[in-house]
Amino acid sequence: MAEKTRRDFILLASTAMAVAGAGFVLWPFIASMSPSADVISKRLLYVNITGIKVGESKRVIWETTPVYIRHLTADELTLAQSVPMSDLFDPQSATARVKSGRESWVVVLGICTYVGCIVQPGGEFGGWLCHCCGAQYDALGRVRSRYPAKKNLAIPPYRFDSDGEIVIGTG
Repeated sequence: MAEKTRRDFILLASTAMAVAGAGFVLWPFIASMSPSADVISKRLLYVNITGIKVGESKRVIWETTPVYIRHLTADELTLAQSVPMSDLFDPQSATARVKSGRESWVVVLGICTYVGCIVQPGGEFGGWLCHCCGAQYDALGRVRSRYPAKKNLAIPPYRFDSDGEIVIGTG
């Protein structure tokens, strides 16, 4: 009986050592697949917004994607908030599209949700227009033309770092 117990212990100990050894061998390979600190820092884009006047927008590139930062006028904000949800193809309230306390700032990805073309400022709703398919978005990036786009412009992850800076991305 003692021999079987000793044999079990040896098997358990050798298995544990093999697993630990494999972990020590594989760890450098697994760690090399993680992004380095300089790559992680590139996922964040710091944008100075002090130069963006009320009624203007700025286009920046974040991870090869155009992002529009727009400083809405009081009239644009009032008009956007007054749109009935029934008029929107992808209903989303004005407060859901902006950060609380910073309602006059809109940040959207400049990629059409139908074709994937880069949208440009313009259109009859005072927002953005896709020249490829004709989709129109309002100042908050909500799709207003019922054809062909069916989704609002995407909102990237962003935060206000200070009164004069927006940080786009996660990291």
